[in-house]
Amino acid sequence: MSWLLTGLFIGFAEEVLTRGFVVNLMRKAGHPEIAVALVSAGLFAILHAGNFFGGQAGFTTIVQVGYTFFFGLLMYLAYRVTGLLIVPILLHASTDPSIFLQNTYPSTAPLALFAGFGNLVVIAAGLILLIVLIFSGGKDRAFPRKELAADPALV
Repeated sequence: MSWLLTGLFIGFAEEVLTRGFVVNLMRKAGHPEIAVALVSAGLFAILHAGNFFGGQAGFTTIVQVGYTFFFGLLMYLAYRVTGLLIVPILLHASTDPSIFLQNTYPSTAPLALFAGFGNLVVIAAGLILLIVLIFSGGKDRAFPRKELAADPALV
């Protein structure tokens, strides 16, 4: 249970910083969407580079930074498509406990199977979000005011 709570708190803190604060700040400043996505994902990845200074092996840290960059892009997509910061928070929270379980009990089959579930949820969510984004014509639910401001009759 403590792993689930820890995962939720970590997911909350990292998503509020990278998606909630950074994305909103950059979007309000008028930066292009690709820059917002790359910077928020890059910051998210850099946050995980600090694990090297906590004793994590260099190669493991490099792999983790690469993984978290793409994971950060997925979390940006989740926020953009849904317009709800809680969605990337919960998706993120579904993966951290699985990582804790896999690192603590790598050879325990039932726990390893359970641990992989969070990652499957995130992969499935990413595919669904990408499909929704494509079929919605790229509609941005996280920042609808920008779309309204383009047409003064709608404001």
